[in-house]
Amino acid sequence: MRLDQFSYVTFYDQVADTIQGLASCLGSIFVYVGVHSRFGTRIFTLPEQNGLYIEVLDPLDRPATDVSPFSKAVTKSAAGSDGWLTGFVSVDDASKVEARFGRQTVDGHRVNPDGRDISWKQIGVFATIEEKQLLFFIEWKSPGYPSTGGKAIAKIVNVEMVGDENGDHRLASYQPQDCVRKGG
Repeated sequence: MRLDQFSYVTFYDQVADTIQGLASCLGSIFVYVGVHSRFGTRIFTLPEQNGLYIEVLDPLDRPATDVSPFSKAVTKSAAGSDGWLTGFVSVDDASKVEARFGRQTVDGHRVNPDGRDISWKQIGVFATIEEKQLLFFIEWKSPGYPSTGGKAIAKIVNVEMVGDENGDHRLASYQPQDCVRKGG
């Protein structure tokens, strides 16, 4: 299990300014990588030196945007004040996370502008719709990992998760480290 990516969301009419602002702060350039047709979102990525990446998503005016839990989370976050959706943790075997959550992963797929097909499984979206400090889990099913596009200049060096100072029960009940102890 390893930290994989962070997602920032914005609406279509703000995407250029958002990408330019984040790229300027991070000293790097975002790359357009396609559309999540199943989820109704468009994606731009900025690779990081340590194999992570940041993606900027914007919800498109498509039926999937109203149906998919992922798109609902993207739209809700875009309408919020800061735009950060959440982070993703990459796992080698999502079946362990499925067993922990008691439900199945959702397949994701997109085709890069260069024709590369990228597919994955994800789980954890429902929890993050209301609690965006929680993470999604992703299992990559195809080669062509998104952080390999573009030139990695920036590097994420620290990530903090915080909860209520008295012990946030929502974070306590969400224990992905159990999957780590079991080898996942």
